[in-house]
Amino acid sequence: MVSDVATGAAVSGWVTLRRAAVGAGLAIAACVLVGMLGHPAGDFFGVTVLIWSVVALYSGDDRHARTACAAAVVTAALVWLGTTPILDAGLPGNVARALAGALAASQAYALITHAGRPARSETQVR
Repeated sequence: MVSDVATGAAVSGWVTLRRAAVGAGLAIAACVLVGMLGHPAGDFFGVTVLIWSVVALYSGDDRHARTACAAAVVTAALVWLGTTPILDAGLPGNVARALAGALAASQAYALITHAGRPARSETQVR
């Protein structure tokens, strides 16, 4: 298939950070809306922010998008679980862990999309 052979564009760390921030913002808005409707969302707040921010990273036009998204999910999970003993302080700790996981996932995603590309100095013709 063409989609398996075609190489998409690599994305920068700033682009992936913006994507993660948009996903996190949407998750926060959804949690606030659920809370305003009278349902408790506090227990799942951090996980919701983390999941939405990682899902927002994916774009089929990106280079190695599936591999990059899988790496972002694994990175986010490792950061989430690895920082549990350090930042386990209720809702503020959950939010801090979610944001740290989203930051790490976005940068892992950008790194994978750049994997295998020649460095800028190698592509310049002298």
